[in-house]
Amino acid sequence: VVEDAVRENLPLLFVFNKMDRDCAEFQESVSRASGQLKLKLVPIQLAYFDGDEFAGVIDLVRMKLFRWLDNDLLEEEIPKDYYEAALDAHQDLCAQIAHENPVEENNFLLHSTLAPSAIYEGIKHACQDKKWFPALATSALHRLGVEFVLDAIVNFFPPPSKAPMQVLHNSITGQDSFSDFGSAEPLVYVFKVEQINGQEVAYVRLFSGCLDIGETLYLVRDQVYVKVLDCFTVLADDLQAQASFEAGSIFVIRVDYLLQS
Repeated sequence: VVEDAVRENLPLLFVFNKMDRDCAEFQESVSRASGQLKLKLVPIQLAYFDGDEFAGVIDLVRMKLFRWLDNDLLEEEIPKDYYEAALDAHQDLCAQIAHENPVEENNFLLHSTLAPSAIYEGIKHACQDKKWFPALATSALHRLGVEFVLDAIVNFFPPPSKAPMQVLHNSITGQDSFSDFGSAEPLVYVFKVEQINGQEVAYVRLFSGCLDIGETLYLVRDQVYVKVLDCFTVLADDLQAQASFEAGSIFVIRVDYLLQS
C-alpha cells in the first residue's frame, strides 16, 4: 500500500489500530513500522491507558489528554505519569517541523516548543511533501480515536480540487483520458458493489462537481448511461438518504441502467 501511494504521489498518514488488545504498545509499533517501511513516522498523539484499558489519546499538538467516558469525549490535563513521555514526544514533533522551516527552527531553539498553529501547518506540509508521516492511535472496534483520524484527513490532506491532473486508463477501450478535479462535472469512481438490505448499491468517491439524485452518469466500463435513483451516507448496514453530495465525499448510490435508442 505504501509503495502504491508513493508511486501515485498520494499523501500518507499512519493509523495504528487495535490499541484495545492486550500488550498493545503504540510507540514501539511506530518505531518498528518506521524501520520496516524505511520511512520516518512521527506520532502526533500518544495512546493513553487506564490500567490495561485503552481509554484515550494525548494530543501532542495541544498537549491535552482526550479521554473517552461512556459516550463522552473529555478534555483533561495530561496525568503526571504520562507527562514526561508526552513532553519528549511533543518536542520530537516540534523538532521535525523546525528542521524543515528556518523561522520555526529559531522559535523552537528559543522556547523548546512551537505554537499549535505552527505545528498544524508543519504536519500539513509534511503530509504533502512526504518528508515524514504522522502516526495516530485507534481502536476501530470500539470506535475510539476514529474522529481524530477523520480530523487529520480533513486538516492535513489536500482537497480533491488541489489534486494534479491524473491519467485515467480505460481497460476496455485501451484509451487514456485526463481527469480535471476542478471541473463542475461530476467525476465518480466506483470502488465496490454489494447487496445491502436486498438492494444492489455501489460505494463511490466523488472527485469533482456535485452529485444529486436524478443525475445521469456515463458508465465508462460498460459504455452505458445510468440514472442515480438514491444517494446514501452509510454506517455499517445502516443507509441514510441524502439528496446531494460534494466533491471529496465517499458515499453509496443506487442506479438504474438507461436504455439507449
